[in-house]
Amino acid sequence: MLQAHYPCLNPYDTCGADTLYRDVPRPGYAGFKTTWDYGMTGFPLALYKYLVLAHKGPLPNHKVTIRFWYNDGTCGAPSYMDSIGTLAASSTWKVDTIPIPESIHNRPASVKNYSIYYEMVVLINNLNPNDTTSGPPGNLKIDNIRLVGFNP
Repeated sequence: MLQAHYPCLNPYDTCGADTLYRDVPRPGYAGFKTTWDYGMTGFPLALYKYLVLAHKGPLPNHKVTIRFWYNDGTCGAPSYMDSIGTLAASSTWKVDTIPIPESIHNRPASVKNYSIYYEMVVLINNLNPNDTTSGPPGNLKIDNIRLVGFNP
């Protein structure tokens, strides 16, 4: 989010105000996504027990939410999103293990075995949802992302 003393770079910029979504303030300010290339077809998240990754950050007043988008692997098919879990702040490199939710494992085999998870989305938000400031600039570094505990 741009601070108030910077000029607006485009007409959709809030220029320091909270981001609005459907006229509701959305505290938090950053996010990114990554696409994992598992042979150009995605990866079978539902067939694993854990997502493991190393991270440094975010700032202590922020939290990170990990989400995954998936579909049935057909080009143009409807896509769906699963929220996997959150990461707490860390000022040093830390390895976190996030269990894949049981709601994903308990899907029928016809859905679980053919769901193609193609995109991991990382959202950074304020730890306190009532906090309307982003705080000072900070960094989040993520490395060594892997799925472990194959569980067909």
